[in-house]
Amino acid sequence: MRNDDTRLFVKPLLRHYTSESHTKNTIRRFNFGQEKARDDDRLLDYVMGLDALLTNKESDLRLRFALRGALVVSLDLAGFRGVFDDLYEAYKQRNDMAHGGDPPETITLGGGEVPIRELADRVEAHMRTIIRAYLSRTGKKKHNLLAELDEIISRGIAGHVPNEAAS
Repeated sequence: MRNDDTRLFVKPLLRHYTSESHTKNTIRRFNFGQEKARDDDRLLDYVMGLDALLTNKESDLRLRFALRGALVVSLDLAGFRGVFDDLYEAYKQRNDMAHGGDPPETITLGGGEVPIRELADRVEAHMRTIIRAYLSRTGKKKHNLLAELDEIISRGIAGHVPNEAAS
């Protein structure tokens, strides 16, 4: 386990928000990731957990995964791009490892080399935010939430995400 407050974050959620299987799977994968010593294993668990919340059986999973996740996490366009890049690359790494590829020590991300540990840490932080946001929308089913996110994406994210750089 990576830190003691993780269980404090997750344990109450298991009692109150486990009626939908994708929620259970997300929280379970978050816990598994916290217990892993290897960074590539953590990354796999985090992406698999987020995948349960952010995608359905649809096409363009990697793109939808990254767009939806970044939209939930980010409050400004610069932040959106950073979260999108993290999630897009994380999904690529998950696919590569799931299909037999060796995990890299570093990844090219944002114009520089990033250790896989840093990507796993970033995805963990994004996952915490996404889980909290998802659970705060009590009464909404996953398909409704995904439809709302897709509507915002289809209308153009820039019109819905405040651009602090313009102020």
